[in-house]
Amino acid sequence: MEYQLRVSEMINVDLQFERYRQQMKLQQKLASQACLAHTRLDIEMLSIELARQLDELNEAFKKGVAVDYVERIQYGFKGTVAKAAQEKLQTMTTPLLKAPLVV
Repeated sequence: MEYQLRVSEMINVDLQFERYRQQMKLQQKLASQACLAHTRLDIEMLSIELARQLDELNEAFKKGVAVDYVERIQYGFKGTVAKAAQEKLQTMTTPLLKAPLVV
C-alpha cells in the first residue's frame, strides 16, 4: 500500500512538472510574440516618420527646381533658350523618394 502511494506521488510530481514545463513554454512564446509586436510597431513608426521627412524633402526639391533655380538661371540665358529652360524646369517631375523600410 505504501509503495502504491509513492508511485502515485511520483506520477503526480511528474504531471505537475510537465504542466509547469508547458506553462513556461507558453510564457516564452507569448513573450516572444510581444517582443515581435513591439519591434514591428517601432519599425512602422520609423517608416511613417521617414516617409514624412521624404515628403518634405520632395517638396523642398520641387520648390528649389521649379521656382528658385528658374529665377536664378534666367539671368544666364536669353530669349528662347531662357524660355525653354524655364519650361523644362517647371515641368520636371519630382523624384519619387520612398522610405527604405517596408512594413
